[in-house]
Amino acid sequence: MALGHAPGEVARAHELSTALAVRAALDPDFRAELVRWQEQARSVRTGEGAVNNSISGGTFHGSVSIVQGRDFSGGLEFRRSE
Repeated sequence: MALGHAPGEVARAHELSTALAVRAALDPDFRAELVRWQEQARSVRTGEGAVNNSISGGTFHGSVSIVQGRDFSGGLEFRRSE
């Protein structure tokens, strides 16, 4: 069972943390990549930052594109269908 499917399993989280720490202590390249991953992951953790999406003020007609969300990556592309 993956840890992501059972986030309440503290023992499994501790085992993973220990395994990563040991590997990082023994392998400088792994440690550098782990630190890089941690820095990237820190900015996309669920729950950090809040987004309140709201649309009000009437009815929208025609070709109106509305995008609501958080933490988009990559591009957004809109095409008109003729």
